[in-house]
Amino acid sequence: MTQQACIISNLTLDFPQQKIFDNISFQLPLNSFSGLVGKNGQGKSLLMSILHHQKKTEFAYSGQILWQCPHQHLTQLQRIKESTIAQALNIHELYFCFERIKQGIASFADYDQVENLWHLPAHWQQLLESANLPIDLDTRIQDLSEGQKTKLALCRLFLLKDHYLLLDEPSNLLDTQGRNWLIDQMSQHLTGGLIISHDRQLLDQIQGIFVLNQLGLHYYSGNYSHYQQQHHIQVEALSKAVHQEKREIRALK
Repeated sequence: MTQQACIISNLTLDFPQQKIFDNISFQLPLNSFSGLVGKNGQGKSLLMSILHHQKKTEFAYSGQILWQCPHQHLTQLQRIKESTIAQALNIHELYFCFERIKQGIASFADYDQVENLWHLPAHWQQLLESANLPIDLDTRIQDLSEGQKTKLALCRLFLLKDHYLLLDEPSNLLDTQGRNWLIDQMSQHLTGGLIISHDRQLLDQIQGIFVLNQLGLHYYSGNYSHYQQQHHIQVEALSKAVHQEKREIRALK
């Protein structure tokens, strides 16, 4: 039986002039990446934000969201708020401990802090190098390009091995090399995640597609190309059924 990262029941979000989604229920499978697609303005980013923030969100929704594991969210707009790479990776306290130990000015508390964590500096360096980012953890964020900031924000999340990741347009501002790096990191992040994207290359690397439209939320197993094939078959079948019904109505007149 497939384990679930999150179970969502009867989720509804209403704005004064528009119902964004109505009574949708679905489950996010653990240990795999799924895509969330739909037309712009359909509410994909709103849905992802609600899944992450839940009752802390500014949007008044109804329904139940039950997470079965830790989770983290990459927003589409503001990727990085911190000042240095160490802060952006949320490793600055450990980094300072290792630096004090290296300089010979560490306290007993520093050694306690890094106990069984001696492998981490090499792991941080390896991850940054794989993303073609500066390995100096004191590097200022203001010196990075927007694409580098996106990769750095993703690095922070990929360090959270036990977290299910909610990624809103993660390949935006990434070049071909950056997108390939993202796909490789996803394959190594075994907890899985949910991705909003218009990137066909990225969507073809995942294991399931959620489609959000005016009729609700529908799930298709397989990657985006497989979804397109299934969707085309459904549209063709519906078109034939409508055409047949029109012929039968004409025959009765």
